[in-house]
Amino acid sequence: MKIDRGSNDNGECYCFSFKNRKVSRSGTAQIIEQLEGTEITHYPRWSDSDVFCTFTFRDIEFEAYEMWGDSDEYTISAHKPDLEELEIIAKHFEASAPIKGGDFAHNLYFLVNWAIFSWVIIGIGYAIWTGFEWIFS
Repeated sequence: MKIDRGSNDNGECYCFSFKNRKVSRSGTAQIIEQLEGTEITHYPRWSDSDVFCTFTFRDIEFEAYEMWGDSDEYTISAHKPDLEELEIIAKHFEASAPIKGGDFAHNLYFLVNWAIFSWVIIGIGYAIWTGFEWIFS
């Protein structure tokens, strides 16, 4: 899997990211579980927004998150930069095959929210339209 490493102004690697078209939130957790020595402390749930998975590797906490809760990539980061453990996890992701699926409830949640919001906007637009027709008739 192709990943992009993120670094701060000092050139220290503090995270890596990968496109989520080929891997799901649940798939990300499954890839993390495949790495020996990891313990997942928070599994992805349908109601998670940004941070959807937290885990420890060699007694260091890491987070897997999706910026703004709706982005085209996932990021895995630690609270400290330039960790050997982060590089091990990054290499594990590079060597792993993407795992898609298991996010049906999360996708359904956003679809329902989008549908409700759309109907509310259509209803407001219709109310304004009929209000103008009534006032100017």
